[in-house]
Amino acid sequence: MANSDLLVKLGLQNEEFIKALDESKKQIAAMKQKTDAASSSIQSFNSKFKSISSQIFGVTAALGIAKGSVDMFNKAIMSTQNTGDKFVRITDQAKASVDSFYVSLNTGNFSGFLRFAIYLTQLLVGLTA
Repeated sequence: MANSDLLVKLGLQNEEFIKALDESKKQIAAMKQKTDAASSSIQSFNSKFKSISSQIFGVTAALGIAKGSVDMFNKAIMSTQNTGDKFVRITDQAKASVDSFYVSLNTGNFSGFLRFAIYLTQLLVGLTA
């Protein structure tokens, strides 16, 4: 009788062991799904980060090229005293016209701005001729 009791206990323990193994397999499968989802999310983040960083690099390169172009333009303009002086006068007049426009907007009186615009047009025509 003791032998049969031992076999029954071993059988029950074997069934419990198999159930525990099945439960562990389910938990491992659920953990694998979660880690796969996290991995996919990380890969998506990496690809977006690479895209953003390449766009930032492109903007930085464009700004560098633009600055180089402006510097080269300024050097070409300022290469002679005559053209440099004319360029400075034109840019000063353009700045003054913008200031005059803002004053006109503030006061609501555009007569001074219009007179200045006509004067500036005549000056520019005289400088380019």
